[in-house]
Amino acid sequence: NSKLYAIDTYMDIDFRRGDVDPRGDVTVPTSPSTYFIDADMQHNALRVCENSEAHLYNVTVDSSETGGIPEIGNPPFISDDSSTIILYRWLDIRTTDFPGTSLDGVRVEVNLTETPSNIVLDYLGKPINKTENGKVIIPVPTDVMLPKNWPNSKFIGNYKIECYYSNYSVSSSMSFVQFPCIDEEYNTELVTVVFTKLIPEFTVNMDVSNSVMQNEVVQVNATIYNTGTTNAYNVPVIFYDNGEEFGKRNAGVVMGDSTFVSVNWTAVSTTPSEVHNISVVVNPSDAIDVIPEINYENNEAYKLITVYSRPDLSVESISFLRPFAVEGDEITISASIFNSGETDANAEIEFYKAGMLFNSSDVSVAAEDSSFVNISFNTAGEGGNVLITVKITNSTPEESNVLNNEKSETIFVYAEHSMVIDSDKVLPPSFTWKGYIIVKDNGSLTLSNATLTM
Repeated sequence: NSKLYAIDTYMDIDFRRGDVDPRGDVTVPTSPSTYFIDADMQHNALRVCENSEAHLYNVTVDSSETGGIPEIGNPPFISDDSSTIILYRWLDIRTTDFPGTSLDGVRVEVNLTETPSNIVLDYLGKPINKTENGKVIIPVPTDVMLPKNWPNSKFIGNYKIECYYSNYSVSSSMSFVQFPCIDEEYNTELVTVVFTKLIPEFTVNMDVSNSVMQNEVVQVNATIYNTGTTNAYNVPVIFYDNGEEFGKRNAGVVMGDSTFVSVNWTAVSTTPSEVHNISVVVNPSDAIDVIPEINYENNEAYKLITVYSRPDLSVESISFLRPFAVEGDEITISASIFNSGETDANAEIEFYKAGMLFNSSDVSVAAEDSSFVNISFNTAGEGGNVLITVKITNSTPEESNVLNNEKSETIFVYAEHSMVIDSDKVLPPSFTWKGYIIVKDNGSLTLSNATLTM
């Protein structure tokens, strides 16, 4: 009138017929018909008798002495007609969507022939009708031991599994390997139930500028949409420049929602107005980590991007209102700035006199065009050849070449004691003048029968 529960238990039982009687030293051959005769209990076994029960969950028997299975006629579990021995195995059910992602909260129904004991339920410590972390362990009876018959068991280990998740259901059938195969290999049966209708479906949009500048670092954005029936994780998203991969991201996309990812791309080019095919592919069908989905034909987006050369500013020329000045004159210096690049630029133009900065001005120069910068220069205190240098600085964007950003020209400044003829003037028949005689501003000087002593 006893009950035995053995759970995840290992038994070392000696199966050989000529064993020593545990009650003494007499060795008597044993037959199946004398299992319970007191005088012939030489076979060591788990014996259940006199209205008793044994519930054996994942019990492993050491069968090394008999080549891996119980010896015929010497079962490890023996019951009399009034007792019951039931073998139970673990049914390990895993539930996933079609890509293989574990599903939690799946309701699981198995056609059990009996309600599991609270003892084993307490031992498991988890529900047996709903998955946690994508799995559930269910104790199921597989064999009922029968007295005095070999292999002295009745097999009851065929089961139907029904799983329910949201509005979807999946059925599966399975069967355990029957007694006497009762070692660890057979005592737990793994069954993976796949909800094949739970499958993602991806589409993608890409956002990037139509035109960029040479060597510019550009952000390429992609939005991944999942219009399928299950969430997706670690979805590969690969970016290409003319077919060459330059970036990869992994994204999780909840069904019915979208995820934003981005990578940086450096717009390297070797020719003017170079066109690049920038594309993004979500979940490429040939990727190692590809995720099963409904349709792979709508997983790509692309855009043709023109890469323009950077600005290249140069001082094309420096000009003066006239090639000379008289000390004290306010003259205009004009600098022509040319942009040979394909990108507009802004810059600061600095003017130097004999290496000393004396003026500056901002300029905007369109691509492949010129702009003029005019500034005033007061010649007070100057005399002789004056070196004027124009420098281009602080270009935005940065230039491709800065070796042509400077140019110099010379203007001659006459001293203030020079004779200036800037209108009609009559000179005396004979005179002496120390210094320059300058004719300018529409003035005229007529020399006739003149002798100049210099």
